Amino acid sequence: MVTHSSLLSYLKEYWIRQSVERIAYTVSVLLLVIPVWIADFPPFGDIPQHAAQVSEFLRYLEGNPSPSFTINLFTPYIFGYVLTALFALVLPLVVAIKLTLSVAIVGFPIACCWLRRESGGKPYWDWMILPTAYSFSLEWGFLNFIIGAPIAILLIAASLNRDRAASLRNEFAVFSLSLLLFLSHIILYAFFWGIAFLILATRFENFTILYKRLRPLLLSAVLVPIWLAMISSGEAKIIQGVFWGLEPGRFFELLVLPHLWPLDAVHVSVSLLLLAFPWFTGGRMIWRRAHSLSAVAFLVGFMFLPNGAYGASLVFQRFAVFLIPFWLLLFVPRKGDAVALSQGQKILTAVMVILVCIFSCSLVYRRAENYMGLSKDFSDFRVVISQMRPHAKVLSLPFDHGGEQFPGRIFAHFASWYQAFNGGTTDPSFGTLYHMLARYRLEQLPPVRLGFEDAASSFDWARHRGDEYDYFLVHSFSDRNMTEFSKSACPIELVKHVGGWWLYAPVGTHDKRCSIQRHPHKNFMFSNVMRSKDYPTSDKEFDMMHLNPVAPLDNMNQYQWKNVDGYRLFELDIDLAADRGNTDYKTTYVYAEMDAGPSAVDVELELGSDDGLTVWHEGHRIVYAPNQLRAAKWGDNTVTVLLQPGVNHFLFRINNAAGGWRLLGRAVAAANQ
Repeated sequence: MVTHSSLLSYLKEYWIRQSVERIAYTVSVLLLVIPVWIADFPPFGDIPQHAAQVSEFLRYLEGNPSPSFTINLFTPYIFGYVLTALFALVLPLVVAIKLTLSVAIVGFPIACCWLRRESGGKPYWDWMILPTAYSFSLEWGFLNFIIGAPIAILLIAASLNRDRAASLRNEFAVFSLSLLLFLSHIILYAFFWGIAFLILATRFENFTILYKRLRPLLLSAVLVPIWLAMISSGEAKIIQGVFWGLEPGRFFELLVLPHLWPLDAVHVSVSLLLLAFPWFTGGRMIWRRAHSLSAVAFLVGFMFLPNGAYGASLVFQRFAVFLIPFWLLLFVPRKGDAVALSQGQKILTAVMVILVCIFSCSLVYRRAENYMGLSKDFSDFRVVISQMRPHAKVLSLPFDHGGEQFPGRIFAHFASWYQAFNGGTTDPSFGTLYHMLARYRLEQLPPVRLGFEDAASSFDWARHRGDEYDYFLVHSFSDRNMTEFSKSACPIELVKHVGGWWLYAPVGTHDKRCSIQRHPHKNFMFSNVMRSKDYPTSDKEFDMMHLNPVAPLDNMNQYQWKNVDGYRLFELDIDLAADRGNTDYKTTYVYAEMDAGPSAVDVELELGSDDGLTVWHEGHRIVYAPNQLRAAKWGDNTVTVLLQPGVNHFLFRINNAAGGWRLLGRAVAAANQ
């Protein structure tokens, strides 16, 4: 827990006891932020998207909100954005982002020091944390996770403190830290709330005392069902599902990911040697209920975390940064060695501390050198966006994610800095995620979704509605010969090419020579999506009807209709084979509704299926392709449908011969609307 007396004690340990070693460590921690400040822009993957989120929040606070976005103040990712926005009120946005990152980078080893001190470990062991400064999460630019990581460590320290001595102060510390963690990152909160619960719940005396011990965690958890209720009622869920990707190799990934090392025998061995540091410096591993259970819970949790969940990708990889702080919970100084080290241990400790210090300094130097090498790419970007008018609609096409000399994902979302500086929109955007602070308005959701940044070569003028965009910002170190632009009714011209940046725009974006007017397409939303039970079939029975297409929901129990999802959907993308075992030669039905509003309207219904597909609208068959053998892709079938005023009813029959089983569907207003 964080109290006045513990803070003084902590500072005393830093500046009075072990003063030379502690000062050296503190200076080393502060030096870690140098690479962040040496580059013109923070060179981390998702950071431009987060900068765009902060900029939309600032415009909202200034009373000049974007017409394309709504602000979602009740999001469990708001703390990092609010902190950055506070900095941005008095500093330029780029500087504010760098300052937030610096707070997180410095805060993590400091929080780990606090946890180590709370568990009775030796100060020397803090040096093990330094090489993890440039973690997997930082490299990918997971801002909210980076901000939440120190808070998560402090929550564990406060929970261990409360387990040892109950008081109102440490109860408040657990509550406030868990609440702050909820407002920082919901996945971090869920994971560390569970570990904190385990710490406090395993010392059982009676139920009254148990409730008092768990009360601060239970109070913070009240927000979770409220948030879940809000996102499950009336919000668009753009990216769905959980991908587990469980495999035994995770254990070896856990060893190398904290340092961003490649997964090979050499680096696994070096990591294991680093983990032996406490043994070499007078430590011994013992079982302590709360401490040891925390470490075991972390390891088990890491092995079973999903790889992706509801829009968050690379989930379990992020948690590898916590390996060392939890590992240190298993150690205490050897008996009789709590204060003094033997001569041999002193020499070994000094040598290992020096080696870790050299390694950390080399890490800082190498990062700084690499980031300085990006200065031309950054300056070229500023030249290019200076040619763009503000408040425009921009499509990013990042073919090359790294610099010419520095691989990585630095430029995967870099175009979003345009939105951060000049307003407007840049797609693909975090605004399509339902849990973000700044979210696209439902009627303005773009056809380009997250993931497009990794598939820029899949750009299709019609599917991605290229006619809606004012600019196309390409990052590539070679001429990509953008043939898709030839499909535009309005000619597309190269406005500026500098280094790896290519700026294209429709003729007339600046001089109005092109008279065509670009209008956004209206999205139509599927709702009340349900799936029936599966029916065994054969290739001769793919046209068999198992229910009445005019009234498919009659006899709900007989057909075992179940909700596919509790959210409204702008795109159906349903993996019908998920969790179904053997799905060869099966047929299933999907029911969905669509509200046309007060008047009839023509829509283009774009469909895809694996394998065969038949579709009914209001009981009338509009698509008939039951015997297709194909992998699902958008545009397998396209049909114009006249929606009647109010709610319209669709029924999809999807046949599967073997392998994958999938349904794709979306609808936009037809071109004549």
